[in-house]
Amino acid sequence: MITRVAKNEDMLTGGVTLRHYFEVGESALECIQDGLRAAGAALPRKILDLPSGYGRVLRYLRATWPDAEITAMELAPDAAQFCADAFGAKPVVSRQPFWLVTDAGDGYDLLWCGSLLTHFDQDDWPPALKYFRDRLALGGVLVFTTHGNLSIGLLARDAAAVTTIGDWVGDYGMGSKAKEMSRVARESGFAFGHYGDDEGPFGLSVSSPEWVRETVDRVHGLEFVLHQPRGWFQHQDVWTFVRTE
Repeated sequence: MITRVAKNEDMLTGGVTLRHYFEVGESALECIQDGLRAAGAALPRKILDLPSGYGRVLRYLRATWPDAEITAMELAPDAAQFCADAFGAKPVVSRQPFWLVTDAGDGYDLLWCGSLLTHFDQDDWPPALKYFRDRLALGGVLVFTTHGNLSIGLLARDAAAVTTIGDWVGDYGMGSKAKEMSRVARESGFAFGHYGDDEGPFGLSVSSPEWVRETVDRVHGLEFVLHQPRGWFQHQDVWTFVRTE
């Protein structure tokens, strides 16, 4: 595996160690492999990593499938280019909203989306999911992550949730919004909050497994395969679907 790390890697802030950084990437690969096995899928020959960041997961995809054609789609141009230079990926610069991007193409056997829907309000989920579906070949595998019941419990400061995740109390920067978001999520299955006073398109979303299933079901052509609660590094839920139409 290529261990080169970009100097601008933003996943190494807040005291995150290199060991933790690499372990999170390896955990994502394990979840992806579990999803591929559950789907009965062949080894992927064409992969889309969206958003790729600076390759925290992509480096593992490259090491595992060295001959695959991998596309790194990322909002930060230097991150996409780093993935091209370091891991031989095709760089695609994203935009907001990302479902307007046409340069990524389609026909992918695997699409990995780690921690993106976790920052989208509910109205952005259907166009995002449709974009994922349309990038895949028939029989292609979609693997994405969500903030599930553990995260809802963390927002409420539930003792069981805090014990599960460790020392981190985990209100995700929501502050005074956290408990209300947890209450709304437990009542409706979904909650979203902006960070601080920012009213931009991104924030924090939490979603129950039932809400996720119902939302994906309304986007035709994606068949459920696997749900891994807290699958990604014992934190985010991991979902696998297959394109059927």
